[in-house]
Amino acid sequence: MIICIPGLGFDHTMFSHLKYPIITPKTHLANGMENEVENYVKNAPCHLLGFSLGGFIAAKIAAKYPVLSLNLIGIRRAYPEHVLHHFKKTIEKSRIAFYRLCFAKDKSWHSFKKTHLSYYLSHYKLQTWLHNIDWLSKETLRLHMPTTLVHGTCDQIAPIEEVRLMAEKSKHANLIEIQGEGHLLSKEQIKVR
Repeated sequence: MIICIPGLGFDHTMFSHLKYPIITPKTHLANGMENEVENYVKNAPCHLLGFSLGGFIAAKIAAKYPVLSLNLIGIRRAYPEHVLHHFKKTIEKSRIAFYRLCFAKDKSWHSFKKTHLSYYLSHYKLQTWLHNIDWLSKETLRLHMPTTLVHGTCDQIAPIEEVRLMAEKSKHANLIEIQGEGHLLSKEQIKVR
């Protein structure tokens, strides 16, 4: 079983292209996602795939329960308070601007705008964004098992330099860099490795 945990402002639809059976949390609130995933994992070992905020949840769960693999996309060690403050201000002003930050390539951004943006704007409420940013402010990533980190080299939300340093210092991390990609990778790159 593969449990896919989405990031801030995203939900299960970001994993809909995967060709294998997956489970995704039904709630958008970080603490609710954490509880849902924990209930799945404590009953049967599985693979965890976490994107951004979902990566923090996946790593916390993997520290408590045996999992088959841990794959984290677009993650960083922690979000500094000034970065989260900037995210809050950006999101309060224009959630579209935050989504735009997720893409390094105009082609990917325009495709997302055409296929997903209106859905996410209508399904992901401002209070949920703010709640999840507050949740992130208390989190620091700790890797307790072999972990595959997949990261775009042009990520504006979680800088690649920070991830390289984290991977270098960790005995558990294997970093795969995706050249030219931003925070949200292309669908071909979102998979369990």
